Amino acid sequence: MIFDNIEFHNIEDIEEGDGGYTLWRLPKSIIETCDENLQNITGKDATGVELRFVMKSPSVKLYLKAENTMESVAQVGYLYYGSIQAGCTNSSKVITKDITCWEIEKPNNMELMKQVTQKERLSLDPEVVRVILPFGKVTYIGIEGEVVPPRKDQLPQKTYLAYGSSITHGSLCYAPTLSYPFRIAQRGRIDYRNLGFAASAHMEEAVACFIVNNKEWDFATFELGINMIKQEDALCQERLKKFTNILKEETRPIFITDIYFNHEQGEMGEKVKRYRGFVENIVQSDLDSHNNVHFISGLSLLNKPAFISQDLTHPGYEGILEITENWFSYLKQFGMVDDKY
Repeated sequence: MIFDNIEFHNIEDIEEGDGGYTLWRLPKSIIETCDENLQNITGKDATGVELRFVMKSPSVKLYLKAENTMESVAQVGYLYYGSIQAGCTNSSKVITKDITCWEIEKPNNMELMKQVTQKERLSLDPEVVRVILPFGKVTYIGIEGEVVPPRKDQLPQKTYLAYGSSITHGSLCYAPTLSYPFRIAQRGRIDYRNLGFAASAHMEEAVACFIVNNKEWDFATFELGINMIKQEDALCQERLKKFTNILKEETRPIFITDIYFNHEQGEMGEKVKRYRGFVENIVQSDLDSHNNVHFISGLSLLNKPAFISQDLTHPGYEGILEITENWFSYLKQFGMVDDKY
């Protein structure tokens, strides 16, 4: 959406408050119908959120502040000019709980970046400034300087949407630019929408309806199951059934996976196996006749014990790289992405 002459990429609602503007990745009306964690925390996470604009003045000052829900995790934003990362002196900025001023200057080598972009067939014009926000809640305060939103011809012509858990969201990949949706989009010269909700991918019907009714994506991946393992089997199956029933209405290509490898043991390990089966069975029984729907096991995307972090569930950085590579290869088989230009 456009606000203050900025494109707030991956944002559906902006809510003004006493301390600035809260950014919502789903419409507020939908979030209010979802489970508590998505309402109170992850719906406001800035996962996959970018502030995109074209500078008309030599420099701009962007004002932001972050709410760090995990004290051990720094809230760091990243700067790109189109598809090209900014240089070593200005490529990132720590956003604190106090109002943070991020001064951004027009590069003096824009023509060279345009030549590289054209030669390498990169998907974003380097005139488009991309402020890539960190994973937590970030409040927008305002901007000083003259900017305009990017034109459609300055942006990628194809968009990938990813729905899933904290693994899709980007937990343990160190930076939002290393999440698998971002890396797939960057490598494939396309755009992306990250609808990863840490501990909150509970497969609500309202979320499925939003995704199907949203016309701003061309293909989508769905990582289903892991955030329901603390629930009863019956509730998981009910949510899964209703979620996939809505996906039946979709004609664009969709790719569904279940639970990636993890080290859960005992009763919880058995539950993970059952829930993998729930996802595969319902896709094969209810969606098999839909030629646009494709299933791939989570174990086909990540099945390496050494790539799982100490918490037993989340892939470490190497695991995220593995998921990225395997998703990309699978999507490439169906013509969704390509890296030969």
